[in-house]
Amino acid sequence: MRILFRAALAVVAGALPALGIASGASATPHPAAGFGHVTSSHAAPSSRGYRPELSVARIPFRASSVRPTATHNWFSPDFRSNAKKIYVSDAVNNVVDIFNVTGTLIGVLSGFSQPQGLAVDRQGNLYIADTNNSQIAVYDSGGQKEAPLADPGEYPVGVDVADNGTVGVTNICSVPSCGQGNIVYYAKGATQPTGTCDVAAYLVRVYFGGYDKEGNFFADGINASGQTEVVECLKGSSTPITTDVSGVQYPGGVMIHLVDGDLNVTDQNLQETDRFAVPGFSLVGQVKYNGVVDPVQPNPDKGNHFIWVPDAGTSNVYVYPYPTGGNPLLTIPIAGQPIGVAVFPRGDQ
Repeated sequence: MRILFRAALAVVAGALPALGIASGASATPHPAAGFGHVTSSHAAPSSRGYRPELSVARIPFRASSVRPTATHNWFSPDFRSNAKKIYVSDAVNNVVDIFNVTGTLIGVLSGFSQPQGLAVDRQGNLYIADTNNSQIAVYDSGGQKEAPLADPGEYPVGVDVADNGTVGVTNICSVPSCGQGNIVYYAKGATQPTGTCDVAAYLVRVYFGGYDKEGNFFADGINASGQTEVVECLKGSSTPITTDVSGVQYPGGVMIHLVDGDLNVTDQNLQETDRFAVPGFSLVGQVKYNGVVDPVQPNPDKGNHFIWVPDAGTSNVYVYPYPTGGNPLLTIPIAGQPIGVAVFPRGDQ
C-alpha cells in the first residue's frame, strides 16, 4: 500500500505515478546569485496541475554507476567536504538524493519505502519520514544510519526537530485502512513515541508540520469537510488549538521562519507559500513559484535568502530567492517524484 501526499483525494493511491526523467545531470555554475541554472528537458508545466490519478509510466532507475543498489548507499569522494548539503526525497525510486549547492549529486541514501518529509537538526542529523515502513529513518551528518524512530500503526508524512531535540511527526493516517491521522512526539534520544497531540477535532488527514523557537508545533491537513486547516500544538500540551489561517487550497509543507517568526504554509494548488504573522495569523506575504506545478515541502537555506522547492509535478527541485519568489535560479532534475527537501545548515543557523 502506498499513501500519497495527496491522500485526501485518493487515500490509497496504489502505484505512485512518476512524472520525472532519468537524468543524473549536474547543474552548471552560473554567476547569478551564486547558483547554477539547468535547462530541464521537461515540457512546460501544465496549468491543470499534478494529480495522483494520472497514469504515467514509471521511469527507469538511474545508471548503476552513480546509484546505489536497493540496500546500499552511495557517496561521492567529496561528500564529507561539502559543508552545505541539500537532501531530496524521491518517493518513486525510494531514495534520498543529496546535492551540493550547485546541484551536483554527491550522495544517495536508499532502502526506504516511499520517503516523503525531511528535516535536519542543528548538528546535521537527517530525519526521513519513511512512510510505508511506518518509521522515521535517521542518519548522522556523515551519512551513517542511526536507530530509526518507530511509528507503529501509522503512515508518517512529515517530520521536524525542535531546538531541544524533540522530534515531531505528522501521520497522514493510520495503518492499514488509512484511519484518523495524528501527531506524535519523540523526546530527545527516544526511539518510541513519548507524546501525542490529538488533532481529531480539527483534522482527519495530517500532512506536514514545523516547530517554532518556543517548541510549539504547527501542522496542516484536511478537516472533515475537505478543507485545509492549520492547528497549533502548544509545547507540553496534547490538545491543539485551531488557527485563523485561511486561503490555502491544498496543504503542503509547514515551516516557521525562525528569524521573523512567520508561519509559512505551502499551497500545492496555487504554487506558492503563504506567510502568516504569529500571533494573529494575518497574511503578510506570498512567495510565488513561477514554473512550478506541485510544490510539496520547500525549505530555506542558511540565512533564509533562498528556498529549495521540490516539485512533484515536473520532477524537479527549484531554487528561488526568498521571500520574493519569481523565477527559479537553479533547476535540478530528479529521476522520480521529489516530495521533501531539507537543507543543512538550516535557515536559522
